[in-house]
Amino acid sequence: MTDGPARSNDLPLFSEREGDFYSPSCHMTEGRGLGINNDGSVIVARLHQWHEARAKAEHSATLMEELKTAALDHQKLTDAAIAEQNRLIEENRKLKVKAEKMADAAEMLWTVS
Repeated sequence: MTDGPARSNDLPLFSEREGDFYSPSCHMTEGRGLGINNDGSVIVARLHQWHEARAKAEHSATLMEELKTAALDHQKLTDAAIAEQNRLIEENRKLKVKAEKMADAAEMLWTVS
């Protein structure tokens, strides 16, 4: 164990506010990882891992937009099906009333004859 502060072999690349360990910053580690600090929380990964994570996030965002579009299309189809069902129910009700009137008229003709 050594006396005094530990020496960092990380290479600072960017800091939004120098000396503020909670400000956004990035650095290259001795082991060739890229460290990104946000609010004092640092994630270190190799460059290809950062790229892969970002690519997956963009793909996920695209899938979410496609799902939202599909959900809206599904809702439109559902609404149209419900409207058609209601139209058919109303048409059936009107036909039933008409059939009852015709049956009443037929009964009156039968009674008169």
